[in-house]
Amino acid sequence: MLGRIVFLAAIALSACGQPRSGPTSGQSKAAAAPPRLPFDHRAGILDGYRVRVSRHGEVTWNGVAVSNATLTAYIDEVAGRSQDARLWVEFEPGVRQDRADWVRHQIIDSGLCRQRRCAEVGWNVQRPVVN
Repeated sequence: MLGRIVFLAAIALSACGQPRSGPTSGQSKAAAAPPRLPFDHRAGILDGYRVRVSRHGEVTWNGVAVSNATLTAYIDEVAGRSQDARLWVEFEPGVRQDRADWVRHQIIDSGLCRQRRCAEVGWNVQRPVVN
């Protein structure tokens, strides 16, 4: 019994330092409540960075298409800076829920939301400036 507990603890601890990866088809949708980002209804001038996720799952960072690995690296880089730049996220209506949840997890796990530097905004809301 003790050996089984030690084995399970070792497996759990070994997963702690693993890099984040994209969504898999085997993930249970009922496993956990979907992550949520604070929603911002303003349509004014924005500071920071704009992430858009299309209904087909493609992601752009300030208008440039990026891979999952690049998105995660950019998010982590922004979260590690001490400046006040925010990350604004738009999901096109019809995007798969598991894709939206994966993107939200990357942002939440980076610490940006704890820093109050993340927000989800409406798709195609007119904004005069995005740096």
